[in-house]
Amino acid sequence: MDKEMKKSLTIFVPLLLVCAFAAALVYAIGAANRLSFAERQLNNNSRNIYMQIHDNLNDIDTSLQKLTVSNDPSRQILLFADVWRLSNATSTALSQISSSHADDYGLYQFIVRTGDYCHTLMQQLLLDEKLTDTDTEQLASLQKKCSELSVEIRTNIENGQFPTYGGDGGTSFYESYQDEESISDYPHLIYDGPFSESSEEAQVYLEGEDVDEAKALEIAREYFPEVELIYDGLCEGVSTESHDFSGDNLEISITKKGGQLLYFMRQPESDLAGEPSTEETNRLHASASDYLKAHGYEAMVASYAQYYSGVVVINYAASQDGVILYSDLIKVYIDRQSHEVIGLDAKNYVSNHRSRSLDSPSLTRSEAEERVSINLKIESCELALIPKTSTTEVLCYEFKGVKDDTFFIVYINAKTGHEEQIFEVINSEEGDLVV
Repeated sequence: MDKEMKKSLTIFVPLLLVCAFAAALVYAIGAANRLSFAERQLNNNSRNIYMQIHDNLNDIDTSLQKLTVSNDPSRQILLFADVWRLSNATSTALSQISSSHADDYGLYQFIVRTGDYCHTLMQQLLLDEKLTDTDTEQLASLQKKCSELSVEIRTNIENGQFPTYGGDGGTSFYESYQDEESISDYPHLIYDGPFSESSEEAQVYLEGEDVDEAKALEIAREYFPEVELIYDGLCEGVSTESHDFSGDNLEISITKKGGQLLYFMRQPESDLAGEPSTEETNRLHASASDYLKAHGYEAMVASYAQYYSGVVVINYAASQDGVILYSDLIKVYIDRQSHEVIGLDAKNYVSNHRSRSLDSPSLTRSEAEERVSINLKIESCELALIPKTSTTEVLCYEFKGVKDDTFFIVYINAKTGHEEQIFEVINSEEGDLVV
């Protein structure tokens, strides 16, 4: 090797190393910036959701305060309806937040119970039954709790102390969320799909051996092998303990008992909104159905959908021997742009799914149909097992039909012929709201 070549190599090799180091540095900075951008998006979304929750709680507080001084049944009915509507909006907002925040689940239960309790009292008034002293005391207690939560959430948001991507501030966010144990047992109603908030007995039906962090990570990686996951800790939820992990644009929870997928969520690629076309709806349903089948969820029946910014959420219920099991629900989140599944909330399914012992209906379909109002033009009929209280279910004929361009669902008890429930389905740009 001549002196000129040695001299060239002496200059070229260090230069090459410098260039390689610079390229690696640029890539690392770019990757860090991408991750930082994704985290900022998630955190901004989280802040907006908590602001919405605060505003709703403040409005619930106002309505409950008015109820404590109202003596007019017609006015009380309107106020109860306001609380029920606002609890719907709040529970929907909370469903968009990761289940890794244990206190969110406590707040979620409190809001659902408050809305359901007010709906029960509203029905009581409609039957000309006045509120009791116990009801008035209960409403005052709920109002105080809502007021405390509203102030607490506002203060924490202003101080930047609220649960964010990666679990910041999670388990100590609320001091006042604990449920009101004195609320009596009443039917669990629905908001974004039939009986979607019916589950509370997760510890009863969740089976299997406990899994540790390493096993939970192994299970999580089966769903997302390409994502580097960080362990966020054990979430000691109200009903279900879970191992929680996070990664680049991902949060995922695996149950401690049984090692089942409880929840995962990624951010959508776009902010498309509004009702999708028929063609897009079919593609979204196909994507969700294929995903469920590929991951072992068999015999799932799609029900109603909601449309959020960049996302469509479709509710699926399990079925057994042709009977829809409305307690065994899964919410599937599909990206509007890529039509890929970017989220799954299986809390109700994990909590309730098991083989039921189903009795044969005492009434035929024709006999049950005779119990439905002649004003309803029936379009379909299915057998469905619906939650009656937090611990009981009842087999019903589910009749779907239309009256004056308004869509209704009527549930007739398949044994007694009693009209168990009626829901109105409201179609909007945000999806189907069942009330």
